[in-house]
Amino acid sequence: METEILVICDNAQNYQDKMVVVGPFNTIHAVSCPFTHPTFSLAVRLNYNSKDKHGKKDIKIEFIDEKGAVFIPQINSSAIIPENIDESHTISIVVGLNNVKFDSFGKYTIKITIDDFYKETYLYIKKRLP
Repeated sequence: METEILVICDNAQNYQDKMVVVGPFNTIHAVSCPFTHPTFSLAVRLNYNSKDKHGKKDIKIEFIDEKGAVFIPQINSSAIIPENIDESHTISIVVGLNNVKFDSFGKYTIKITIDDFYKETYLYIKKRLP
């Protein structure tokens, strides 16, 4: 399995197996903390090939702050990888997040786990300079 896309962005949509990603970013600048960010998305696109195991795949997405605490509830889902993949099979995941509260400046981790596969990306909350 290969990760083609794992990005935080302003907006993401999946239309007929075509992913549209608008405004990718990894940093939010804020005047002070805590603050609430109105909206953003997580876009994930995975590519399976004929060498990968088929069947049901359990998907877990975790949102963890610097102290190891959950700042958005964990998302659990699943996908089916068909038996007869010719060249590739893609899975697209789009998670829209609204009114997310950030208690402090720092590094926030978004982890995706699918069976024994693990990948993460980071969101940095920084103080806005005058």
